[in-house]
Amino acid sequence: MTDVANQSVRFGVAVRLLSAFAAITIFAIATSIIALYTFGKYGDGFNRIASSNMPALVAASNLAQRSQALAANAPNLAVADGHFARRAVSEGLHGQLQAIAEASEQVKTLAPATEGLDRLIQNQTSLGGKLEKLDTLVTEKLEADRVAANLMLRLRTLSVRIQTVGNNLSSKITAEQTSRTQIDALSAWIAAADQAIVIMLSTSSADTAIRLNQLRSEFEDVRKRAQTASGQLSPVLFEEVNPLEQTLTQYGSGSPNIFDVRAAQLASASAVRGGLLDTKEAAAQFVASAERIFVDVQEDVRSQSDFFSSLISQYSRLFTILSLLCVAGACGVFLYINRSIVQRLRKLSESMRGSVDGRTAAISMSGNDEIADMAQAANFFVTSIEQREQGLRESLQQQTATADVLKVISRSTFDLQAVLDTLTESAARLCGADMAAIAREKDSAFYYVTSYGFPSGYIEFVKGIAHPVNRGSVIGRTLIEGKAMQISDVLSDPEYAYLESQKKGGFRTMLGVPLLREGTPIGVLLLARPEVHPFTQKQVDLVETFADQAVIAIENVRLFDEVQARTRDLAQSVGELRALGEVTQAVNSTVDLETVLNTIVAKATQLSNTEAGAIYVFDDAKQEFRLRATYGLDETIVAALRGSHIRLGQTGISEAVERRVPIQIADVQDDPSITLDIIVRAGFRALLYVPLLGTDRIVGALIVRRKRPGEFAKGTIELLQTFAAQSVLAIQNARLFENVEARTRELAKSLEELRTTQDRLVQTEKLASLGQLTAGIAHEIKNPLNFVNNFSAVSVELIDELRQALAGAKLNSKLRAEIGEIADTLQGNLDKVVQHGQRADSIVKNMLLHSREGSGERRPMDVNALVQESLNLAYHGARAEKKNFDIMVEQSLDPAAGKADLFPQEITRVLLNLISNGVYATAKKAQVNAEIYKPMLTASTKNLGDRVEIKIRDNGTGILADVKDKMFNPFFTTKPAGEGTGLGLSISHDIVVKQHAGSIEIDTQPGEFTEVKIILPRTPASVA
Repeated sequence: MTDVANQSVRFGVAVRLLSAFAAITIFAIATSIIALYTFGKYGDGFNRIASSNMPALVAASNLAQRSQALAANAPNLAVADGHFARRAVSEGLHGQLQAIAEASEQVKTLAPATEGLDRLIQNQTSLGGKLEKLDTLVTEKLEADRVAANLMLRLRTLSVRIQTVGNNLSSKITAEQTSRTQIDALSAWIAAADQAIVIMLSTSSADTAIRLNQLRSEFEDVRKRAQTASGQLSPVLFEEVNPLEQTLTQYGSGSPNIFDVRAAQLASASAVRGGLLDTKEAAAQFVASAERIFVDVQEDVRSQSDFFSSLISQYSRLFTILSLLCVAGACGVFLYINRSIVQRLRKLSESMRGSVDGRTAAISMSGNDEIADMAQAANFFVTSIEQREQGLRESLQQQTATADVLKVISRSTFDLQAVLDTLTESAARLCGADMAAIAREKDSAFYYVTSYGFPSGYIEFVKGIAHPVNRGSVIGRTLIEGKAMQISDVLSDPEYAYLESQKKGGFRTMLGVPLLREGTPIGVLLLARPEVHPFTQKQVDLVETFADQAVIAIENVRLFDEVQARTRDLAQSVGELRALGEVTQAVNSTVDLETVLNTIVAKATQLSNTEAGAIYVFDDAKQEFRLRATYGLDETIVAALRGSHIRLGQTGISEAVERRVPIQIADVQDDPSITLDIIVRAGFRALLYVPLLGTDRIVGALIVRRKRPGEFAKGTIELLQTFAAQSVLAIQNARLFENVEARTRELAKSLEELRTTQDRLVQTEKLASLGQLTAGIAHEIKNPLNFVNNFSAVSVELIDELRQALAGAKLNSKLRAEIGEIADTLQGNLDKVVQHGQRADSIVKNMLLHSREGSGERRPMDVNALVQESLNLAYHGARAEKKNFDIMVEQSLDPAAGKADLFPQEITRVLLNLISNGVYATAKKAQVNAEIYKPMLTASTKNLGDRVEIKIRDNGTGILADVKDKMFNPFFTTKPAGEGTGLGLSISHDIVVKQHAGSIEIDTQPGEFTEVKIILPRTPASVA
């Protein structure tokens, strides 16, 4: 009864913990109430901003952005070059106006009190009106341009008809005396008609009303001459030419006529420019109004944000004060629990731990609560704990051994086929495919190794089918491209070649994803669907993830097989030490030789109970042992050992390697010559040399050193032999990895060279096709051009004969003067025809030259000799063309430039072209500054190893920036008509860049100099 009474009144642990929990709960409830109230206020502030100000700010920002976009796009309407383009731009601008109207209405709804909304609407209406007006003006301008173009076409047609009628009528005139007069009258009428047509065609270049009136006056004068000439014709001839003369009069004086149409063009263009200025001004006003509204709304949002910030500050202070009070209360509760419960429990715990560790002592605890009862109960368990300790230790050792065995079993179980089958099925299910497979390489072709969902007959059919690397299948395309490839419908794909497979498999849409190992495809993960249903990009990305997992699995098996092939004869004995397992894990988990060897030598030293250890690696090239890893040695000793060179036949390392068995030295004092002096001075007495041997080569040696003399135990020697085997494996793996990396780099380089060669062959084929097309066009142009040039020359001779015939004719002075004037005009026109015909013939010849695929034989040439020869040819050519022109030529030729494999004729063409351009530029500059300017041309070469550099520099007029960007374009030239065709630099660029795989660059300063730098590869091999 007394014990029951004492327990009912004592202040136990439960009561104390409940009191502390109640105090903490009260503080937590109070804090939660204040926090909920504060967060509620925060929410009200957020809702206030989010519901009113932020949408208005977003709408105002949208309005400002759309207004700026409209202002930027409005000028596009004025530059439209057709009704279709004008309609597209106009519809786009009206769409933007509609979007701006909607944005304005949204701002007005969300922020009706914002100033400037009325002004914005007015500016919007004004801008819309300006755009409508500009649209109308552009329409009128385009219509005027169309009418003018139509009249120009009719005038050219009329010119042809006049020439045809003139030729036909000339053959009808037969009588001797009458025919001479009629021929003269007909010729005069044809000449006047042609001149009238030329005047009307000239209106296209008239850009002022004054110039247009001058042309109209000239036309009236010529038309009167034509009427006078037609009046001298016979009725038959007059009846033939009168319709043409009426048509000519209609085009020049009728309605509409060419002069009125051109005047309408000029007026509409001026109106469009005025309308564009008005539109720009209205757009600027509208953009300013929109930006003003955005600023007003932004100011309103900022004021609301400031109010919310002050509200946050007030409630944050309140929450902070209450949190501090809660922390103080919690600290008080912690101190109470620590003194009355925690310290007593710690004392009880320490006493029980001492009992477990063997320090048996009575556990005493003051007080009348549950902790005191626990102390009394703990005394009863001390004895039983001691009795069971030995049994638990033995059980723990058994469990550890079992875990190690299970770990070895789990690592040796590696079924690649099961992994690939699971990946195939998972990829098909997760990507919505009905069929899937994985293809891997075997004998330079690819075969299915897994399949899922395909008909059984299809699997039997494709089991032995090899898929070569071509575009006939999705597997081949994926391997060629090295990325995911999809065929939406194999039946509609012209390149797909496996139609019989499609019939048996029943698939329509196919997706192939490469299995890439270091960028090289080693297989393909294939997915298919029986209907035309392309895979989405998300599904493609998911399949690529499965492909990466497959590559990891294949790579793990490959590495596992390689390790197995080298460790097959090194099976571990039962009960291998945990340290040996760690060394094995280090060997298999990394190819960093330093890390592995340091781990091995450290574990070997620790488990052999020695003070120091080292691993030496044998250098086959130098036939000596070099220190690679140490443990337990001072830095000074390590530095001295690294500087020593141990050759075959020296120290105990050589003896162990030669005998191929471990050698131990019980005491080096008996024979100090067996090791290095520094080891003896360091105080080491016992040594153990374990050779590291490969199948047919020396790898190195593992050495452990002990300062206590005596022989090593047999178990220690066997353990170190195991470590030596692991060391050999690590060193061989590292060397193999280095070889694989080197081979991978070589293969990657070869692949890049092959791709570059392929791209260059494709480019060469394109250029060859383009050259054939250019040559065909040039030949077609050259035939009619030869007729033009020949007949022009004949016509010049006929005019000379006409002058001679007229010299003996009896004509009045006025008629002779008119005929002479007509002959002079006709001869001037023919001279221009001859001049431009010759220029066109030069252009055609250069086109034919440009289209050639190449000339001559590619052979090694002395670069310096080639440059000197080109300089001499160009210099003497310039002196022969311009007798009084002199230029200083300097040469800076590198003797090491040597030879390069070139097409000498083509490179000579390039150099002559560049040097001639330099001479031309200096000659032009000399015409302006003849007194103080000294023309100079410099040619230099430079050896760049596998390339050679050629520079041509002149101090001529230089090149402007906008001209420099177009210099290599065909037919672009800055020379006057007749002095250049614009094909020289284009041909030079093709010869250097496309034919020789070199580069050509231009450095220039307008008014100062121009320097052209050419870099050419020495051999065709460097081109690839």
